[in-house]
Amino acid sequence: MTARSNRTLRRVLERAATSLARRGLTEARLDVEVLLGFVLGVSRASLVARDDEPIDAQSRAVFADLLRRRARRVPVAYLVGSKEFFGRAFRVDARVLVPRPETETLVEQALSWSRGRDGPLDVLDVGTGSGCIGITLVLEQPRLRCVAIDASDGAVDCARANASALGAGERFEAHAVALEAWSAAQSFDLIVSNPPYVEPGDRCDPETSHEPDLALRGASGPFPAIYDALLTCARNGLRPGGALMVEIGAGQAEVVTRRFEQSELFARVECAIDLAGIPRVVIGHAASAGHTEPTSTSFSRGACGRTLRGRRGFRPAGR
Repeated sequence: MTARSNRTLRRVLERAATSLARRGLTEARLDVEVLLGFVLGVSRASLVARDDEPIDAQSRAVFADLLRRRARRVPVAYLVGSKEFFGRAFRVDARVLVPRPETETLVEQALSWSRGRDGPLDVLDVGTGSGCIGITLVLEQPRLRCVAIDASDGAVDCARANASALGAGERFEAHAVALEAWSAAQSFDLIVSNPPYVEPGDRCDPETSHEPDLALRGASGPFPAIYDALLTCARNGLRPGGALMVEIGAGQAEVVTRRFEQSELFARVECAIDLAGIPRVVIGHAASAGHTEPTSTSFSRGACGRTLRGRRGFRPAGR
């Protein structure tokens, strides 16, 4: 095999994928296609169409550096600087968590809830990170306005940049403040959160070692303290007829659902599952003004109430 044939896109991809696979990366081929496409400024489909073309020395060097970092389990999203969420590219870096497909279940439930309400709706996004939840909500539902908070200054800067880049700036505002310190005269129709819910000893993807620990485990104390803080937030700021929706980790549905019921804030509590059949979002529906009824939850599949599916699957390790 000639030196030139060793440097075609096909050969470079094959060798890179084999190298990453030997290091235990289960999606090695996808990773190298994304990384090489990023280096060359082309789509993955274009790589296949051009796989007999040579790759220049400078591009090979940049690609090799990205491969070395990927082998150390730096998330691909950090290497290319963006991650797709709900069909949009969100800028991400080590200041924020990489958006996960299972979080789309939370967004879908919030959008479904909003379609049953009239007029403008105010949303509070707690622990906004990259802003992927709140920004997606206001872009998908023009009647929504979102206030987002995060304890990390860097995360808030990232969320603001994404809001500006995606055209959500007028209806999305972000503040650097911890949940426990949050105090606003404004109340909200909907409170959403993908909070730090990784428990000590949880098995996580190696990639999470590169993500901010504050966003994974938080500062509110061990699970389920963060959900108690969210319930306090709802007690102080949720309007009658509103809803609190929170993402949960695998195996946490029973504990979080019980917390919601014991709070006596809600007329109804339910849980949505993701495409993998894993309980992913707990939803508390507040009674309308002047209306009271006992909190109730119907259970099925041994975990959650009415089973509502998200669009995509779930990575069993990590978040």
